[in-house]
Formats: sequence, C-alpha cells, structure tokens
Amino acid sequence: MPDHRIIVRRGPRLGAVDLILISHAHSDHLGNAKLNQDPNSNSASCSSAATLPAPSSNTAEIAAGKHSAALAGGPLATVIGRLIAALTGSATPGCPASGPTNEMTVPRATPCAAGLGPEEAAFAITELVRPATAIPSHVNEAATQGGVAIEGSKTARFADLVRKGNGNVAVQLLRRADGSARGDRPLFCAVLQ
Repeated sequence: MPDHRIIVRRGPRLGAVDLILISHAHSDHLGNAKLNQDPNSNSASCSSAATLPAPSSNTAEIAAGKHSAALAGGPLATVIGRLIAALTGSATPGCPASGPTNEMTVPRATPCAAGLGPEEAAFAITELVRPATAIPSHVNEAATQGGVAIEGSKTARFADLVRKGNGNVAVQLLRRADGSARGDRPLFCAVLQ
C-alpha cells in the first residue's frame, strides 16, 4: 500500500510496480501526502518526514506512472480509477482477467483498476496466504448480528468460501470479552501458522 512516505511516481528509487493492492480507504493507504525532502539526503527521515498534501493520491500517481494494476475492495477501485484518469487524461480501463483463476499478465502497457469481492478475498486466503485463522474486516456492510454473519452478506459469502476452500482456515468474527458481537465491522487479521 503506498503511504505518505513515497516521494515520486516515476522515480528510480521506487522501481517497477506491477500491482498495487489497497485493502481499504484510510488516507495513509491511498497516499494522502508527499515527502517534502530529498530522500537521498543524509538528514532524510521516514519516521518524522515532512510532508505536503497530495492533490491526487500516491496510489493513483504510482499506478499512472508505473502502469500498475490497482486492485481494491468494492467501490474503492472506481475511485482509484477516476484518480488515475485525472492524471492520465483518459478513462482508466478495468484490469483484464482470463483463465479459470482470473489471471492477469504484468507488466502492463497502461494502468488499470479492478475491484475485489468476497470471492477474490477467499481465494487469496485459501490459495495464497493460507493462515490458520482469517478475520474479515472493513467490509462496508452490516456484517454480523449477535456475533453471527448475516445470511446473504459479503462476510457470510467470504466465510462460506473459505470454509469450502483448500486447507483448514478458520474464519473468526471478533467478539467482546463477554462473548457478545463486537459490532458490524470486524477488524481484519490473518493468523499465520
């Protein structure tokens, strides 16, 4: 996730960026500020870096400059696509996918944007990360009631797909110490084995 410590989209220090994955729309995940220092200076600092507001977002600038695929949850992909379009002067295409597992070839000649849903999240958990436990987060919906995923919700779909997928990954909805549901927007974590 590009944050506010990235300085330039075309800079050689960044190198190739084929894919940017944005988990949710916190300002630091989108890259809401730019460094106001020379990163090559002996006095440069990441921990107390001086920054300036970014008029677009570092995510969009990097994707536009590096011809990256920008993948994000739900409607956030549309927002990032619009930010990229504002920089490039043309509409941002959706990322092409082909084959039974929605494969995309990189590097790309142009940037693209695509949304991720419960199916893609479940694939990442069961096929790529393979943690012992997955806790859904920032789901942008009323996801639970009484500590149980609401039938028909994206959270319920994700949990069902993970349970049916490869491996033995537990899906855990966070609860308070008294056992009651923690709320309708649980936090995410993947507990690695």
